[in-house]
Amino acid sequence: MKAHSEHQLLSEVDSPFRLLSPPFLLFTSLLAFSAHWLLSNYYAYIALGPGGLPHNIWGWLWSVAFKALSREGSSTSEYDGDPNGLSWLGDGERAALGNREGSRPRKSWHVVPQRQLDQIPDDNMKRKLETLLQECALKIPDLVELAISPHEKLHQVLVIHSSLPSPHTTATTALREIAHVHVGSDWSLHTVLAPRDCKIVIERGWGERHPLEGALGLPREYLMVYAARNQEELSGIVAIVRASVGYMTNSWAVL
Repeated sequence: MKAHSEHQLLSEVDSPFRLLSPPFLLFTSLLAFSAHWLLSNYYAYIALGPGGLPHNIWGWLWSVAFKALSREGSSTSEYDGDPNGLSWLGDGERAALGNREGSRPRKSWHVVPQRQLDQIPDDNMKRKLETLLQECALKIPDLVELAISPHEKLHQVLVIHSSLPSPHTTATTALREIAHVHVGSDWSLHTVLAPRDCKIVIERGWGERHPLEGALGLPREYLMVYAARNQEELSGIVAIVRASVGYMTNSWAVL
């Protein structure tokens, strides 16, 4: 009886230490790491600002799920051999689009909203980017008009004028959206270009495809163009937007 009591006492003393067994420690470590990652990832999503998805926990969950559908965006081989061999980047526009200096900006882990995390322009350049699309709409009112982005449902966007038909499948797939600037966020753009012009923009370091191209109805011609850091780069972005208008309206009047 005495031996049984001593064994029971030793078992009771030993039981807390069983919680420190390797499997239990591994489980608790993984749980703590997962909780930390999820919380950090959620705050990183919120820090990107609104755009495309609800700016709350439900939008974050969708954004994490969409990550599984994402693709790299800097290859250009898929544009080779495209039957549309036209380019709306004329000689002057090509001259403005030399190789962009420096490395590409860091991008957000989340693919929706797609944003750059560094190389943000100064206040003077932000003001110029903010009025870029309005100025374009005033110059060619018969081709384009301003609306709210059908993709991000937030930013003001250039769209094909409502009096004009969609000239090709890409325009229809892109919901007739030509370009928008991420005002108040990272000041990058999303724009739709001819396949040949996509190849030029990507290879010269000015932008990349959206990581969800081919999914959710986004065409492969839907590009992210990095924010302008100086006047020279702003001239390059103006050339890109002009080429986007030409392609999406199938008009050479913008050149």
